[in-house]
Amino acid sequence: MTGNLAERAMLVTLRISSWSGMMLDKEVTEDVNESYKADKEAGRYNKRLVAASFLKGVSQTHTKARKTHKLLTLPWEDDGTRILGSVGYINYVTLMKDIHRKIDIQVKEFLTMREDYIRDGSKRLGKMFDADDYPSTDEVRDKFDFDLEYNKVPDAADFRVALGDESIKAIIKGIEMRTNKRLQNAMDDVFERIEKTVSHMVEKLRAYQPEAGKRADTIIRDSIVQNIFELTRVLPILNITNDPRITELEKRLTADLVASPVMLRTDAKLRAVTLSKADAILKKVQSYMK
Repeated sequence: MTGNLAERAMLVTLRISSWSGMMLDKEVTEDVNESYKADKEAGRYNKRLVAASFLKGVSQTHTKARKTHKLLTLPWEDDGTRILGSVGYINYVTLMKDIHRKIDIQVKEFLTMREDYIRDGSKRLGKMFDADDYPSTDEVRDKFDFDLEYNKVPDAADFRVALGDESIKAIIKGIEMRTNKRLQNAMDDVFERIEKTVSHMVEKLRAYQPEAGKRADTIIRDSIVQNIFELTRVLPILNITNDPRITELEKRLTADLVASPVMLRTDAKLRAVTLSKADAILKKVQSYMK
């Protein structure tokens, strides 16, 4: 299965760190435990030195970075390392650079608000406020980090070490088996994405009742089609094994399910045809997952 995988994909690890703005207050923790006659291990009181609103922008962009990373890559290592197809490399790097640039701007802006968030903390925390709890600007800056590490997919053919032939064969076989298993898990993730997205469309089309008015569970939202469209755009990038089944599914999704949400809500015939096609695609995907 692996073939020339090292030429078609690479491994990428995203590491993001930030300052939570939280701090353990030992004095308050002791007071609470004593007040409730509780053991010292009963709990801990963490106070929020910085209101969440000050870090909202950075937090949201961090979330966007993780979502983009997960969208354009597939699972590989348990430590969070994922596999990225070479076809999607330029797009991935461009998007992540833009996100990184935005995070840098937001962090710099946050660092200029030190006096503001300390002043706010003095009002929010009441008697728990202590200006000495707040780290310096440099210390806070060091808590933020955004790093992408790229590595080559392990290739058993590259293994070189001074051991006996049988030992080398055993090690190479182990590398190949682990790589094949991880690759299989990665491609399973592609089918799971398709299954989840199409299943959601089937569920909403089947439950739709025009006469139900504003009931949230019977509404056909634009997002059910948008999700299909976005999936069709990313499937060629994720298909690192050039699996013809994924290529065919991408074509069927585009041709059969990318319809006008407005028409799906108003045209009963189109809705029925689209539901039938979505159901057929769903069954096909599920047959690949057995």
